[in-house]
Formats: sequence, structure tokens, C-alpha cells
Amino acid sequence: MHFPIEDRRLLEEQCFDPKTRPKFDRIKLCLTWPDELPRGISRMGDSLLRELWRIRGFIHRSIPPAEWGPTPSHAQTIWSAAQEDGIRWTGFKRLELSVNDQRFLNSCLASVGAETAGPLGARPRILVHPRRDRE
Repeated sequence: MHFPIEDRRLLEEQCFDPKTRPKFDRIKLCLTWPDELPRGISRMGDSLLRELWRIRGFIHRSIPPAEWGPTPSHAQTIWSAAQEDGIRWTGFKRLELSVNDQRFLNSCLASVGAETAGPLGARPRILVHPRRDRE
């Protein structure tokens, strides 16, 4: 998957702001920054960008590529294609988290039932809750 030309232009026009604070996406278990999402991006571009956020979330949680969601090979293909395309997306400047952002992520993960194991930067263990059968 590749970004449409206009979406790529919009992504690359975004200015990286190192002072901006992240938000936590409770569905994808990842951090996002306001300077990463341009206005006017197409649905296809938005969908692809959200996949990049989800995959970067795996990276922030030190999850190996072989465990990137239900279809790891698809996620790996999306990530590799974006990297190989040379897209100048501000999100690629945040592959490593600051200590404060890592603390924030760990706190957010804990608040949704995910627990982090070990010191900052260690791979968190995501708790899987047993499925309750319908009665």
C-alpha cells in the first residue's frame, strides 16, 4: 500500500514539533501526535496512516515484527513500503520515545489493562482477558 500523491504531499508538509505532547489511542494501544495527521487527507490515506500508528505502537512496546497483530506479514509489508518510499512523515522521527513519553505510554497501557514488564523501554506484556461465553 502506498499513499496517494496528494496525501503524501500533505504528510510531508507537516512540520515536526518536538514540544507537542502525544495522545493515547485506546483502541490501537499507541501514541499519536497532533503534528502527524494533516487536514484534508483522503480516507485511504487516513486508513494507511492509522496502520502506521498501530505498527509504530508495536515498535514502542518492543513487540517483534513476527507478532505485529493478527496478520504480521501484512503489517510488515505496510511498514516496509512506507520506509522504502522515503516518505518524510513526522511520525518516523518518533520511533524512539523520550523518557517522559515512555512513562506516559506505560501509564496509559496500565490504565487499559496492559501491563509493562521491567524498566522503561522493556517490552510490555499485554494481558489477554478470557472470553466469556454467552449464557
